[in-house]
Amino acid sequence: MSIELYGDDLHSCQLFSGQVVRTEVQTCQGLVVHGYHAALIDPGGTATFNRVLTQLGPHLKYLDYLLFSHQDPDTTGALEGWVLATRGKVVIPELWERFLPHLCSPGILDGRVITIPDAGLELPMGKSRLRALPAHFLHSEGNFHFHDPVARALFSGDMGSAIGVEELCTPVESLGPHIRYMEPFHRRHMSCNKACRLWADMVREIDLEWLVPHHGPPLHGRAVITDFLEWISELECGTDLLTAADYRPPGPVRHQGKGER
Repeated sequence: MSIELYGDDLHSCQLFSGQVVRTEVQTCQGLVVHGYHAALIDPGGTATFNRVLTQLGPHLKYLDYLLFSHQDPDTTGALEGWVLATRGKVVIPELWERFLPHLCSPGILDGRVITIPDAGLELPMGKSRLRALPAHFLHSEGNFHFHDPVARALFSGDMGSAIGVEELCTPVESLGPHIRYMEPFHRRHMSCNKACRLWADMVREIDLEWLVPHHGPPLHGRAVITDFLEWISELECGTDLLTAADYRPPGPVRHQGKGER
């Protein structure tokens, strides 16, 4: 399934979703095309590789970039396949570059990697560009979201994700009914409220029509995006919720007596 988020004679932005069976973790992939340049965002693991590869069609030979927001297997699991099937450069947070040899055969990444410094990066695509925006600790320590200024779309990795939604290609335009699909995930996977607030403050300054998470349907329209930014700014999550009860050994504690082993 796919959604066109934006399209004109030169530039297009698409979302692919529902590429695996319902019992598996659903992921979404983004495709940005500008003339004879293209970028694939968070390509996914081996479960999605063949289906996404097929959907790229004629854009496959123009793929400049394979963009990875962070290192999780649902984004990088099929890395070797994508490197072999395309000419695209692997764009990944600098923090995770040293882990790439665990995902690919020796030598195939030589000259193919662009690392994103902590402050972010702009990537040229013809006369356009994509921006890698800092999203550290949401949920990965080294993490970036990808902004397409032409489509006014932010591919937001795990931020904004929803689990258990049936209609993956139906954009969300009202936040209230959708929160029940987002709240458990964000409380567990986002590191703390401070990181959420700082990220939301950054995103409020960007003109957006789409917020596109890696799991679940996209959020469409400034109103619902604003509501989401308000909600996530107030959410207690991750380390905010920890207590001493979360750091206890399982089972009763038994002290060894003298002479026992």
